[in-house]
Amino acid sequence: MEETVAMVAPEATEEQQIIVIKQLPIIQEQLYKVKSQVEAVVADALALEVTEDTVTEIKNKRAELNKMFAAFEERRKEVKKAVLAPYDAFEEAFKECITVPFRGADAELKSRIAEVEDGVKDAKRAEVAAYFSLRNTPKVWELTLFLSRA
Repeated sequence: MEETVAMVAPEATEEQQIIVIKQLPIIQEQLYKVKSQVEAVVADALALEVTEDTVTEIKNKRAELNKMFAAFEERRKEVKKAVLAPYDAFEEAFKECITVPFRGADAELKSRIAEVEDGVKDAKRAEVAAYFSLRNTPKVWELTLFLSRA
């Protein structure tokens, strides 16, 4: 019994789709509320004059800025990980259910095709070699070299 996989057009209804996005990620952020504060802290740090006397103070200010940035960056990475978690799960299922079977079939068919084509080529080489060896022409040696390179 032959089974077929129904491929559904992108404009099909949700019930007909094989893959459906139920909800896009909604990220509630208030970055623009803190933007002015971040810019003020950065501007204050950049306004400091770096001299031999203030190097230690500037290094401390720089470390403070890096610490603040690291806290924001860590939260961004947490959000990204949370948003990507459903996609990563989907991608794993897609790989298992779709990619692996198709790629496996492609590799198997490629191997079978190559086997048949190589057999045909070998048979043709043998025919040509037999033809010229029966003729015992001086070009047989050149033909043999040519066929061995193919």
